[in-house]
Amino acid sequence: MPASMFGVPQDNVTVLRGKSGANYFGNTFHSATMTLVGYGSLPEYRTEEEAINLSFQLGNVQVNLHDNFAFADVFADSAQEAYDKAIEEISKFLQNLSLSHGGLFTYRPLIIETDDGKIYPVPQYNSMGNVTVYNIETLKNHIIESQKFHNLTDQRLERALRYLGHARFLFAKRMQIADPLSEHFNMLIASIYLNLWKAASAVVGDPSNREDTDYKSRYKKFGFDEEYFNTKIEKIRKLRNDYDVAHYTLDDERISDIEKNFGVAEAIATEIIQRYREYLFNQNNASQNEGKVA
Repeated sequence: MPASMFGVPQDNVTVLRGKSGANYFGNTFHSATMTLVGYGSLPEYRTEEEAINLSFQLGNVQVNLHDNFAFADVFADSAQEAYDKAIEEISKFLQNLSLSHGGLFTYRPLIIETDDGKIYPVPQYNSMGNVTVYNIETLKNHIIESQKFHNLTDQRLERALRYLGHARFLFAKRMQIADPLSEHFNMLIASIYLNLWKAASAVVGDPSNREDTDYKSRYKKFGFDEEYFNTKIEKIRKLRNDYDVAHYTLDDERISDIEKNFGVAEAIATEIIQRYREYLFNQNNASQNEGKVA
């Protein structure tokens, strides 16, 4: 949970007491060099008497809360069962606290300990490393190819590339944004997938957009056949509609389905944009050649 909300120190946060009518000001910097030349409002931490100390029941879990530390007492047959029970209730509680108080309250498990003092490791995700397989010749060819399309000016292409880039950015940074064992990590894939569909639909259209009346035929201009439309384009659109991307769902399994299909969806969106880029390039060349003949 964010320590600053409890009036105690938190890294990179200036903790200030919430008082009606209070005026706070930031640090002073030399405008030309942005050198710190004066301090603003200094932190004001809670007193010992003000510290939050509460005990309450969350389902079958007894919780003792001191500042931003929660101690959960659970009856369970194993450390894993105790962990699962505790995080289920704590997560639900923090969702309600976030709604009531505002802001975001999250948790990070620290210790699992039995009544007799035996310590168990907290479940954690360990990456075995990141691997990149490179091919210099292929990269060189793609660099040359990219330069070929550089002078293309098209709002639809630019928007599609931006959405695709944002989807890949979020996917690459997902482990830095959220703990891989957290619910936020799983839910991020829906946000990533939505940007993939935006990238694809910027080119082929979206039937939910009243302006895209040619959704069922536009793809043909870019060299795709009806089978591709039905098995690829429609596939990623239906995943977007049915699997907790554009609409809410009460089924946790839908998130897992999106995760499983992400690689395929990214490949489809990439191919759609590549075909569209080639289409624009050919159209541009044909227009220039007509001008020369005239």
